[in-house]
Amino acid sequence: KIAEKALVDYLEKNNHQGALLAMDPHTGFVKALVGGRSFKESQFNRAIQAYRQTGSAFKLFTYTAAIDSKKFSPVSLFFDAPVIFKKGKTGKEFWSPRNYEGYFWGKVYLWQMLAHSINVSSVRLLEKVGIEKVIHYAHLLGIESNLNHDLTLTLGTSSLSLLEMVRAYATIANYGIKIKPIFIRRVEDREGRILEENFPKGERVLSPQTSYVMIDLLRKAIDYGTGRRVRWLGFNRPCAGKTGTVGWSGEEDTDKTMDAWFIGFTPDLIAGVWIGNDDGSPLGEKVTGSIAAIPVWTEFMKNALKDKPIKDFPSPPGIVLKKIDIETGLLAT
Repeated sequence: KIAEKALVDYLEKNNHQGALLAMDPHTGFVKALVGGRSFKESQFNRAIQAYRQTGSAFKLFTYTAAIDSKKFSPVSLFFDAPVIFKKGKTGKEFWSPRNYEGYFWGKVYLWQMLAHSINVSSVRLLEKVGIEKVIHYAHLLGIESNLNHDLTLTLGTSSLSLLEMVRAYATIANYGIKIKPIFIRRVEDREGRILEENFPKGERVLSPQTSYVMIDLLRKAIDYGTGRRVRWLGFNRPCAGKTGTVGWSGEEDTDKTMDAWFIGFTPDLIAGVWIGNDDGSPLGEKVTGSIAAIPVWTEFMKNALKDKPIKDFPSPPGIVLKKIDIETGLLAT
C-alpha cells in the first residue's frame, strides 16, 4: 500500500509511467513491487519486464571494480577535462563524453566523481579499469542482461530491468553477498500442507571491505552529491544510493530526459524507482533522477520505516578510516 501510494500518486499527477521494487537486502524477500500506474490500463510489469537505459546508476559497477582492484581509493586524484576517444573499429570516428552540468570540474577525487556523477572522469576511470573487468563485476553483482562493450558502458547505455539493478545494489547493501529475489515464500494447500517453500540463498561475490567502501561512497552521493534531495525532503536515516538520468535521444543538445532512476538503501531495506514513458517520449526538461525518482523513493522509505529503529551501517574488520585534507587529497597533518 505504501509503495502504491508513493508511486501511483506521482505517476498520475505527472502522467508518466514507472515502477518501484523494494526488498530485504539480506534475505531477498521482495517487500513491495509496483509495475506501473494502473493494472487496468496496462498489465505490462515495468519492474521486471521493462528494459531501459540506466544512466549514471550504472556507475556503481565501474567504481566497485576500481575499489576492488585496490589500485584506487576514494581519494584517488583525477583531472576532469575535455577528452576525445576513438570510436569504432576503423578509429576514424571520435567520441567526446560530456558532463550533465555542461562544464568540467578540473581536479577531482574519486569520491567526488561518484557523488556528483561526473561523466567525463568516470569514462576515464572505466578506461583505466578496463571494459571487460567492469562487465565482469556487473555480472558478478547480479546483472544478467547483455552489456555494451564500449566506453559509453559506464554512462548506463545498456538496457536493464529495475529488478536486476535492485538486486545488484542489494549485493553491496548485503556486504558482498548476492541473494536471489524471492517473491513467494511458500505455497500451502487448504489443509495447510506446504507444497513449495523458498529460503534465502546467498553467494559471497565481493569482500565486506570493498562493499563497505562502496556503501560509504554511495552515502556521500546522498549527503553531498546528486542524491541530496533525499535530505532536503527530510529523510535523515543513514542511507546510501545513486541517481540515474538518461537524456532523450530525439534531439541533439537537449535537456530533455527519457528515464529517471534512483536506487537506494538503509541497512535493512533497499528500494529502486524508475520513472519514464513506455514509448520513450521525454519526461520534460531537466527532469533528472533527483527530481523525478527521489521524491517517490523518499516518500516510500519514510513511511515503510516509520516505526522501525534507526540503524547505521556497521564497519567490517579491516577498514581503516583516516582524516584527509580535502585540498590535497593527502593525510591531514
